[in-house]
Amino acid sequence: VWISRMGCGNDALCISAELFLSMSIVIIVARLIGMVFKYFRQPTVLGEIIAGIILGPSVLGQIPGNIPALLFPLDIRIFLNVCSQLGLIIFMFVVGLEVDVPGLARSSKAAILIGGISVIVPFLIGGFVLAPFLFERYKGTTCIPSVVNATSLSAESTCTNVSEIAFNLFIGVALSVTAFPVLARIIADYKMIRLPIGVLVMGCAALNDVVAWLLLTICLAIKQASSGGYSNVITMVCALIGYFLALSFVLHPILHLMVVRQFRQKGTVGPSTMAFVLINLLVASWFLHYLGFHAMLGAFMFGIAFPRSNDTGLFHLILEKLETVSVLLLLPCFFLITGLSIDLSKLGTSGGLDLLYVCIVAVFGKMLGAGIPALLLGMDLQKTSTIAVLMNTRGLAEIVILNIGLQQNILNRDLFTIMVVMAVVTTVMAGPLLLVVYPARLLEKHLLELDEEILRRDDGGKKASDASILLALVHDTTQAYSVLSAGLDALGPAQQKTAGLDDGGGGGKGLALTRSGSRELAAWVRPVQVVVLHFAERRGGIGAGVQEA
Repeated sequence: VWISRMGCGNDALCISAELFLSMSIVIIVARLIGMVFKYFRQPTVLGEIIAGIILGPSVLGQIPGNIPALLFPLDIRIFLNVCSQLGLIIFMFVVGLEVDVPGLARSSKAAILIGGISVIVPFLIGGFVLAPFLFERYKGTTCIPSVVNATSLSAESTCTNVSEIAFNLFIGVALSVTAFPVLARIIADYKMIRLPIGVLVMGCAALNDVVAWLLLTICLAIKQASSGGYSNVITMVCALIGYFLALSFVLHPILHLMVVRQFRQKGTVGPSTMAFVLINLLVASWFLHYLGFHAMLGAFMFGIAFPRSNDTGLFHLILEKLETVSVLLLLPCFFLITGLSIDLSKLGTSGGLDLLYVCIVAVFGKMLGAGIPALLLGMDLQKTSTIAVLMNTRGLAEIVILNIGLQQNILNRDLFTIMVVMAVVTTVMAGPLLLVVYPARLLEKHLLELDEEILRRDDGGKKASDASILLALVHDTTQAYSVLSAGLDALGPAQQKTAGLDDGGGGGKGLALTRSGSRELAAWVRPVQVVVLHFAERRGGIGAGVQEA
């Protein structure tokens, strides 16, 4: 604090030093609170979001002396915002990369039905029930579109240029989101990825994410129509479609030649190739912003258009190159910027009641949207409840969308605060509610039954061999992903497979990996020296294949 209050003026080196100090504070607090949340089996990202709120006016701001202004002076907030946007671009690229486009095309009818209706129902409830009420209460009130745009800590602007249609659509989108990365982490932690219901929910969430971001794109286009006219919107949409086609049919083959082929030949991706990927990521983000949408949409589109490989090792290699900088260094800045835009003390009794109303509608809409199609498909109450609880998970994806609404002047500061708290509350609910509707004892029973079924299942009259176990000694965890991928590839493409990563202690605290390669961009494995791989498959004789791989 003393260093940051020395006064830098236009001294670039001094401002840089202040930035380094502020980022250090954010990272320390985010990691500490994230570790606490992880201990209680909550997503780490939730702790990091709350860390940003604690560092803002909601908590530290209530202490005399205006500590947030001391720790994070206005002259460095613009740089913190740049760091946060860069972290978000990388995160959204990974979210798009996680979308298994061929897998979506092959999705089961259940995944399509549940995934689609779980977007439509909360979208309609949010847009036509909740949004009109919120619009009447919060339109035209003072707001801060972005903390870093303020010339002083008290500077405010007025949200008066938002059409009711755009506002209603945005609230509908905000209530329909399912946080795919956070959901993947929860399912992996509870080992549900091995069960059919876990695979089904992952497919539903992936489809949900794609539809929700598509609806957000439409919402932003309509918002632009209020200022530029519908002819401008038509131009924007045509340019957007043209750019996505260029990504898919021009850039995709080039990236396939440069990235996938190089990985297959050398087992890695060189610095020049990785630089080419990052350049295209930044250009895609800039172009979508230039069109009038948002840079995050450009990163998401680039991730979807990125070439896939049957070898999941490529996916993990790219994540290994991006994870450290994005998760540990840049995203905490985003949580800070979000926290600085929130002031819970300003809500009052009226705002608290609005928050309660928003939470009830959000939970009811999402669970109803996921539960009804599950019941129609003939699922029992326990499976239906599990799907509904998991699909109600929000998290970082929701916070990203809400920040877009704040930056676009769709949300004012008070409503932004309410919506962020709703996102945190609904995500915190997921783990405890899951244990209620799917108790640990029942989950262990189903996993044991699955193992027994695998061991006694026969294929073509031949009895399958016992589940194979591969022990691999590795020097560091970066080798673990390639070992996992090699084992999965050896099993053949047509079989159902699961793999687990453990520390050899039997604690089961590790990584559940499936062939889809879906992953959360955050701490997956602890440093271990012994990797235990457990493969379950429908046919025997995989030992030789694994050895050859």
